[in-house]
Amino acid sequence: MEAASNAIEGRSPPIYRLNEDLLLKIFMFNANMDEDPCDFDKAIQDWGPRALTDTRSASHVWRLWRQAILSSTSLWGRLVDLEYLIHLKEEWRWEIICRTGISPLHVKGKQANKNPAFLPLLAHILDAHWERIDTLDGDLWYPIARPSKALKIIRINLGALDQPIHSGLSQTLFGNDAPELREVHFPMYLSANLYFYSSWFSQLCHLTVSNSTSAPRPTLLAWLERLCGMPQLQTLSLCSVFDPVLEDPMPLPVVQLPNLTELQVSHDVYSAALFLNHIEALPECRLGINTFERSSTVEFPSRSLLISEVLSKYSQRWFSANTKYTNLTLETIWGTLLMEQFEQNRSRFPDPVFAASLDIDHNAFFLCNFRHITTLCMYIDFAPGMVPPGTISSLRNLMLNFVFALPEVRSLSTTMDVITQLTRLPRGAGAPPVFPKLQTLYLSVTSVVWENGHVGLVDHGLEVGEEFFRQRVEDNRPVQILDLTSCLDLKNFSYLEKLGGMKVVWTDREGNRQEAICSSGRVAEGLGPLI
Repeated sequence: MEAASNAIEGRSPPIYRLNEDLLLKIFMFNANMDEDPCDFDKAIQDWGPRALTDTRSASHVWRLWRQAILSSTSLWGRLVDLEYLIHLKEEWRWEIICRTGISPLHVKGKQANKNPAFLPLLAHILDAHWERIDTLDGDLWYPIARPSKALKIIRINLGALDQPIHSGLSQTLFGNDAPELREVHFPMYLSANLYFYSSWFSQLCHLTVSNSTSAPRPTLLAWLERLCGMPQLQTLSLCSVFDPVLEDPMPLPVVQLPNLTELQVSHDVYSAALFLNHIEALPECRLGINTFERSSTVEFPSRSLLISEVLSKYSQRWFSANTKYTNLTLETIWGTLLMEQFEQNRSRFPDPVFAASLDIDHNAFFLCNFRHITTLCMYIDFAPGMVPPGTISSLRNLMLNFVFALPEVRSLSTTMDVITQLTRLPRGAGAPPVFPKLQTLYLSVTSVVWENGHVGLVDHGLEVGEEFFRQRVEDNRPVQILDLTSCLDLKNFSYLEKLGGMKVVWTDREGNRQEAICSSGRVAEGLGPLI
């Protein structure tokens, strides 16, 4: 019988013949609740795949797989998915918990107050298994005062529940005793003095804190002094965590963070600039600056100069040290410029490696070296009603400075509104060429609507497009590819037939991708007057 069984397994596919250690590594890799979808607004039968359900399904595939999965308490310890468990029968909940044995636990549970079963289950796990929890990711109301020798990662929204879930609470998180804690995320709330001076702060490698502007907050000085004692920090994200600086501050300490790889700060622009001016990190450190919040006003020229100098320093260092990132996105939102660079991978939603937003009047970026940028997304809105009054001139100057600072761009994603401004730039002798190496143009919007006296709003998209392509041909820099696949307002592009050699790509009414070479007749056929 044993020989027959071995012969059968010898004929099975290779995936079924992996040894148990390798199998468990694969199953542990898939037991990642951080990737679970948020399906709370759906019936549970319509939820997408989750780490827990995928693991349970894998245990039904093959006898040896089931044996390996059921025998691994550490695997089940990674799968304490409260969001899913509360929908199971009670005996199945306790069966999952039982399978964890005495292994470390990763406990995750959010959107708690939608189901009355959540609080009792979370309270039980915290009471009965607190000493085993190494990752806690969820919603709490009050801090947990019990010390923890196991906790390594905590991501909690304090104040998310309607009632306390745990007894024995005090004003000290983890009793000021959490020697293994390395990663803390408080994305919704931080009491000013509750945890700020806890001993475990100095051992953190990853810290994310956001605060309500109505809650009491430490000063900028207090934060800088605290960060001076946190040399192990690798990632730091702070949103409205200190009081806005309304007066010129006393001398502030400079914080050395040699291990920092990612820095995010969101605050009013002057306070953010002051903070960044006192942080020393490597040029390769990923940077995010969000100054949409304007709690204070720049009232003095010296402050405006400091803001530009600090942001210019960070930007110049970044673009000089990180030339491997060849993409750049420029977008304006109601008088604010957003500049971003992204990881160059095939992900549909890649992570930004650099992001900065500030008022369009600050010239913080114009000294940067952009000669390595070959892919540009430019979405600058000039439409009346979409920009603050009196800023059109500033927007044009902004675009002009960037256009001539980006001579190596080969791929441009934009709108016909921006194309309009490009056609108005100086041409001819002495004028620098506009995107001289441009080969591929991606248009997402082809309309350009202007107010035309008593006629009202008129779309000039067709004449603007025709003028732009004519200028490119006259300047001996024709566009090679026009991509309209993301465009939802396709117009009559039959005039493109005169541009022999350019390839046009679009999506037809049936959702099929089409492409044609200009002068072949197929562009007029697919994108003619009846489109």
